[in-house]
Amino acid sequence: MFKRVFTAALFTAAIATATAAPASAIPTIPAPTPDRLVVISYYTDHQHRDLVGQVWFGCGAPRDSWGVQTNQATLHTVLCGPAPRT
Repeated sequence: MFKRVFTAALFTAAIATATAAPASAIPTIPAPTPDRLVVISYYTDHQHRDLVGQVWFGCGAPRDSWGVQTNQATLHTVLCGPAPRT
């Protein structure tokens, strides 16, 4: 009996510890569309202090990039078209 309770307690603690870690899922990259420019910016760390590269595609233009790609990234989309008037 003690052995089963001890095993169950260890299992419960292991599950609680495993699920307490923050999730770090890779964002889904949208498909290229003629009306949106997709820009992925890459940084040196999770605080996004130093920009080290970018990839962009969409708006009828071919995919292009500069710099390096890291696992610290942000994803932005911008509508294509003329610049807004100020």
